[in-house]
Amino acid sequence: MKAIHYMLFVAATLTLAACSKEKEETPDKPVDEAAVGDYLMKDGTVLGQENTLTPELASQVVGIVFYAGHHENDGSDYSATGIGQQKCHGYAVALQDATSSHCMWGVTKTELGCCPTDGGNKQDNFNNPNIDWSGYAWTQKIITAAGGKEKLNATEQSGYPATYYAVVDYENNKAQAPANSSGWFLPSIGQMWNVYQNRTSLFDGKTGVSVLQSDWYWSSSERCSLPADFALFVDVGGGLVGNYYKNFSDSYVRPVLAF
Repeated sequence: MKAIHYMLFVAATLTLAACSKEKEETPDKPVDEAAVGDYLMKDGTVLGQENTLTPELASQVVGIVFYAGHHENDGSDYSATGIGQQKCHGYAVALQDATSSHCMWGVTKTELGCCPTDGGNKQDNFNNPNIDWSGYAWTQKIITAAGGKEKLNATEQSGYPATYYAVVDYENNKAQAPANSSGWFLPSIGQMWNVYQNRTSLFDGKTGVSVLQSDWYWSSSERCSLPADFALFVDVGGGLVGNYYKNFSDSYVRPVLAF
Protein backbone atom coordinates (compact mmCIF):
# COMPACT_ATOMS: atom_id res chain seq x y z
CA MET A 1 0.00 0.00 0.00
CA LYS A 2 2.87 2.34 0.88
CA ALA A 3 4.48 1.56 -2.47
CA ILE A 4 1.31 2.54 -4.32
CA HIS A 5 1.08 5.82 -2.38
CA TYR A 6 4.73 6.53 -3.14
CA MET A 7 4.26 5.89 -6.88
CA LEU A 8 1.22 8.18 -6.95
CA PHE A 9 3.17 10.87 -5.12
CA VAL A 10 6.08 10.62 -7.59
CA ALA A 11 3.73 10.74 -10.58
CA ALA A 12 1.95 13.81 -9.22
CA THR A 13 5.26 15.52 -8.50
CA LEU A 14 6.54 14.87 -12.01
CA THR A 15 3.30 16.18 -13.50
CA LEU A 16 3.50 19.40 -11.47
CA ALA A 17 7.14 19.85 -12.43
CA ALA A 18 6.35 19.37 -16.11
CA CYS A 19 3.51 21.93 -15.92
CA SER A 20 5.77 24.35 -14.10
CA LYS A 21 8.52 23.92 -16.68
CA GLU A 22 6.05 24.40 -19.52
CA LYS A 23 4.82 27.61 -17.90
CA GLU A 24 8.36 28.90 -17.44
CA GLU A 25 9.21 28.22 -21.08
CA THR A 26 6.17 30.10 -22.38
CA PRO A 27 7.72 33.29 -23.84
CA ASP A 28 4.59 35.48 -23.91
CA LYS A 29 3.93 37.96 -21.14
CA PRO A 30 0.93 40.17 -20.28
CA VAL A 31 0.62 43.38 -22.30
CA ASP A 32 0.66 45.45 -19.12
CA GLU A 33 4.17 44.11 -18.42
CA ALA A 34 5.55 45.12 -21.83
CA ALA A 35 8.94 46.86 -21.91
CA VAL A 36 10.60 49.02 -24.55
CA GLY A 37 12.23 46.75 -27.14
CA ASP A 38 9.82 43.83 -26.66
CA TYR A 39 8.09 42.28 -29.66
CA LEU A 40 4.36 42.66 -30.32
CA MET A 41 2.97 39.50 -31.92
CA LYS A 42 0.16 38.96 -34.42
CA ASP A 43 -2.10 37.51 -31.74
CA GLY A 44 -1.67 40.61 -29.55
CA THR A 45 0.68 39.02 -27.03
CA VAL A 46 4.08 40.41 -26.11
CA LEU A 47 7.36 38.52 -26.47
CA GLY A 48 10.24 39.66 -24.31
CA GLN A 49 13.22 41.01 -26.24
CA GLU A 50 15.53 38.62 -24.37
CA ASN A 51 14.02 35.69 -26.28
CA THR A 52 15.78 34.31 -29.34
CA LEU A 53 13.64 34.77 -32.45
CA THR A 54 13.30 31.45 -34.22
CA PRO A 55 12.10 31.72 -37.84
CA GLU A 56 8.63 30.71 -36.66
CA LEU A 57 8.53 33.39 -33.94
CA ALA A 58 9.98 36.03 -36.27
CA SER A 59 7.15 35.41 -38.72
CA GLN A 60 4.63 36.28 -35.99
CA VAL A 61 6.13 39.64 -35.01
CA VAL A 62 4.22 42.75 -36.18
CA GLY A 63 5.84 45.53 -34.16
CA ILE A 64 8.38 46.60 -31.57
CA VAL A 65 7.37 48.31 -28.33
CA PHE A 66 8.77 51.85 -28.23
CA TYR A 67 6.96 53.06 -25.11
CA ALA A 68 5.42 51.10 -22.23
CA GLY A 69 2.23 52.36 -20.57
CA HIS A 70 -0.15 55.14 -21.56
CA HIS A 71 1.86 58.31 -22.18
CA GLU A 72 0.78 61.24 -20.03
CA ASN A 73 0.51 63.49 -23.10
CA ASP A 74 -1.68 61.14 -25.11
CA GLY A 75 -5.22 62.51 -25.12
CA SER A 76 -6.57 59.67 -27.27
CA ASP A 77 -9.46 57.54 -26.02
CA TYR A 78 -9.03 53.87 -26.99
CA SER A 79 -12.40 52.67 -25.67
CA ALA A 80 -13.83 52.08 -29.15
CA THR A 81 -10.80 50.10 -30.33
CA GLY A 82 -9.67 46.55 -29.63
CA ILE A 83 -8.04 47.84 -26.45
CA GLY A 84 -11.51 48.33 -24.98
CA GLN A 85 -10.61 51.01 -22.46
CA GLN A 86 -9.67 54.67 -22.41
CA LYS A 87 -5.96 54.15 -21.79
CA CYS A 88 -3.58 51.82 -23.60
CA HIS A 89 -0.84 49.53 -22.26
CA GLY A 90 1.85 50.81 -24.61
CA TYR A 91 2.82 51.62 -28.19
CA ALA A 92 4.53 49.61 -30.93
CA VAL A 93 6.15 50.74 -34.18
CA ALA A 94 5.79 48.86 -37.45
CA LEU A 95 8.68 46.75 -38.75
CA GLN A 96 8.69 48.43 -42.16
CA ASP A 97 7.89 51.76 -43.78
CA ALA A 98 4.39 52.02 -45.20
CA THR A 99 5.72 53.85 -48.27
CA SER A 100 8.48 53.10 -50.78
CA SER A 101 8.83 56.77 -51.72
CA HIS A 102 7.72 60.21 -50.55
CA CYS A 103 4.01 60.99 -50.25
CA MET A 104 1.96 64.08 -49.45
CA TRP A 105 0.23 64.68 -46.11
CA GLY A 106 -3.10 66.00 -47.40
CA VAL A 107 -5.19 69.12 -47.90
CA THR A 108 -3.52 72.48 -47.40
CA LYS A 109 -5.23 75.69 -46.21
CA THR A 110 -7.38 73.58 -43.90
CA GLU A 111 -6.91 73.21 -40.14
CA LEU A 112 -8.04 69.90 -38.64
CA GLY A 113 -7.22 70.43 -34.97
CA CYS A 114 -4.29 68.01 -34.86
CA CYS A 115 -2.37 69.94 -32.24
CA PRO A 116 -2.41 69.76 -28.41
CA THR A 117 -4.15 72.57 -26.55
CA ASP A 118 -4.27 73.81 -22.99
CA GLY A 119 -7.28 75.88 -22.03
CA GLY A 120 -8.02 76.34 -25.72
CA ASN A 121 -4.51 77.61 -26.50
CA LYS A 122 -2.37 75.67 -28.95
CA GLN A 123 0.80 74.22 -27.43
CA ASP A 124 4.20 74.44 -29.11
CA ASN A 125 4.60 70.94 -30.55
CA PHE A 126 7.29 72.18 -32.95
CA ASN A 127 9.89 73.04 -30.32
CA ASN A 128 8.54 70.58 -27.74
CA PRO A 129 7.43 67.47 -29.64
CA ASN A 130 7.10 65.34 -26.50
CA ILE A 131 3.95 67.26 -25.47
CA ASP A 132 2.16 65.78 -28.48
CA TRP A 133 1.40 62.04 -28.22
CA SER A 134 -2.19 61.95 -29.50
CA GLY A 135 -1.45 60.31 -32.83
CA TYR A 136 -4.48 58.03 -32.69
CA ALA A 137 -6.81 60.97 -32.00
CA TRP A 138 -5.23 63.06 -34.78
CA THR A 139 -5.53 60.16 -37.23
CA GLN A 140 -9.25 59.91 -36.46
CA LYS A 141 -9.62 63.65 -37.20
CA ILE A 142 -7.87 63.16 -40.53
CA ILE A 143 -10.10 60.19 -41.42
CA THR A 144 -13.17 62.29 -40.60
CA ALA A 145 -11.87 65.12 -42.81
CA ALA A 146 -11.44 62.67 -45.68
CA GLY A 147 -15.06 61.55 -45.32
CA GLY A 148 -14.32 58.16 -43.79
CA LYS A 149 -11.63 55.48 -44.03
CA GLU A 150 -12.96 54.32 -47.39
CA LYS A 151 -12.27 57.80 -48.84
CA LEU A 152 -8.58 57.76 -47.94
CA ASN A 153 -6.34 57.28 -50.99
CA ALA A 154 -2.76 57.54 -52.17
CA THR A 155 -2.96 60.27 -54.80
CA GLU A 156 -5.35 63.08 -53.91
CA GLN A 157 -4.98 65.80 -51.29
CA SER A 158 -8.51 65.07 -50.12
CA GLY A 159 -7.52 61.42 -49.63
CA TYR A 160 -4.80 62.33 -47.11
CA PRO A 161 -2.18 59.96 -48.58
CA ALA A 162 0.11 59.73 -45.52
CA THR A 163 -2.81 58.52 -43.42
CA TYR A 164 -3.97 56.21 -46.19
CA TYR A 165 -0.59 54.47 -46.25
CA ALA A 166 -0.44 54.19 -42.46
CA VAL A 167 -4.02 53.06 -41.84
CA VAL A 168 -5.22 51.26 -44.96
CA ASP A 169 -2.34 50.21 -47.19
CA TYR A 170 -0.07 48.91 -44.43
CA GLU A 171 -2.91 46.89 -42.87
CA ASN A 172 -3.97 45.38 -46.20
CA ASN A 173 -0.60 44.76 -47.81
CA LYS A 174 2.06 44.41 -45.12
CA ALA A 175 0.84 43.48 -41.64
CA GLN A 176 -2.54 43.19 -39.97
CA ALA A 177 -2.77 44.87 -36.59
CA PRO A 178 -3.64 42.62 -33.62
CA ALA A 179 -7.34 42.47 -32.75
CA ASN A 180 -6.69 43.80 -29.24
CA SER A 181 -4.93 46.94 -30.51
CA SER A 182 -5.95 50.37 -31.80
CA GLY A 183 -5.07 49.43 -35.35
CA TRP A 184 -2.30 51.17 -37.29
CA PHE A 185 -2.25 54.95 -37.31
CA LEU A 186 -0.04 57.86 -38.36
CA PRO A 187 2.11 58.74 -35.33
CA SER A 188 2.01 62.16 -33.71
CA ILE A 189 5.21 64.19 -33.76
CA GLY A 190 6.00 63.13 -30.19
CA GLN A 191 5.58 59.46 -31.04
CA MET A 192 7.65 59.69 -34.23
CA TRP A 193 10.32 61.69 -32.40
CA ASN A 194 10.52 58.97 -29.73
CA VAL A 195 10.93 56.27 -32.40
CA TYR A 196 13.67 58.33 -34.03
CA GLN A 197 15.54 58.93 -30.78
CA ASN A 198 15.50 55.21 -29.90
CA ARG A 199 15.95 53.90 -33.44
CA THR A 200 19.25 52.13 -32.77
CA SER A 201 18.00 50.02 -29.86
CA LEU A 202 14.62 49.43 -31.49
CA PHE A 203 15.71 48.34 -34.97
CA ASP A 204 19.39 47.46 -35.26
CA GLY A 205 20.14 43.75 -35.44
CA LYS A 206 16.51 42.64 -35.27
CA THR A 207 15.25 40.01 -37.69
CA GLY A 208 12.88 41.23 -40.41
CA VAL A 209 13.09 44.89 -39.37
CA SER A 210 13.95 47.82 -41.62
CA VAL A 211 15.81 50.72 -40.04
CA LEU A 212 14.60 54.28 -40.57
CA GLN A 213 15.92 55.87 -43.71
CA SER A 214 18.03 59.02 -43.52
CA ASP A 215 15.07 61.04 -44.69
CA TRP A 216 11.87 62.79 -43.57
CA TYR A 217 8.95 61.01 -41.90
CA TRP A 218 5.48 62.53 -41.65
CA SER A 219 3.61 62.79 -38.36
CA SER A 220 -0.14 63.28 -37.95
CA SER A 221 0.50 66.59 -36.15
CA GLU A 222 -0.14 70.04 -37.56
CA ARG A 223 2.31 72.80 -36.63
CA CYS A 224 0.88 74.77 -33.70
CA SER A 225 1.54 78.22 -35.20
CA LEU A 226 0.49 77.50 -38.81
CA PRO A 227 -1.84 74.50 -38.59
CA ALA A 228 -3.77 75.15 -41.79
CA ASP A 229 -0.67 75.03 -43.97
CA PHE A 230 1.97 72.89 -42.29
CA ALA A 231 2.29 69.36 -40.93
CA LEU A 232 5.27 68.27 -38.84
CA PHE A 233 7.89 65.69 -39.79
CA VAL A 234 10.99 64.15 -38.23
CA ASP A 235 14.20 64.63 -40.20
CA VAL A 236 16.14 61.46 -39.45
CA GLY A 237 19.24 62.61 -41.30
CA GLY A 238 19.32 66.02 -39.66
CA GLY A 239 18.09 64.92 -36.25
CA LEU A 240 15.39 67.55 -35.93
CA VAL A 241 11.69 68.31 -36.19
CA GLY A 242 10.60 70.19 -39.29
CA ASN A 243 7.43 71.33 -41.02
CA TYR A 244 6.34 71.42 -44.62
CA TYR A 245 3.31 72.19 -46.73
CA LYS A 246 0.70 69.48 -46.39
CA ASN A 247 0.21 69.09 -50.14
CA PHE A 248 3.91 68.53 -50.92
CA SER A 249 5.15 64.97 -51.47
CA ASP A 250 8.35 64.90 -49.47
CA SER A 251 8.17 62.43 -46.56
CA TYR A 252 7.95 58.72 -45.78
CA VAL A 253 5.51 57.05 -43.39
CA ARG A 254 6.23 54.58 -40.53
CA PRO A 255 2.96 53.47 -38.86
CA VAL A 256 2.51 52.82 -35.14
CA LEU A 257 -0.27 51.38 -33.01
CA ALA A 258 -1.37 51.31 -29.38
CA PHE A 259 -2.08 48.04 -27.56
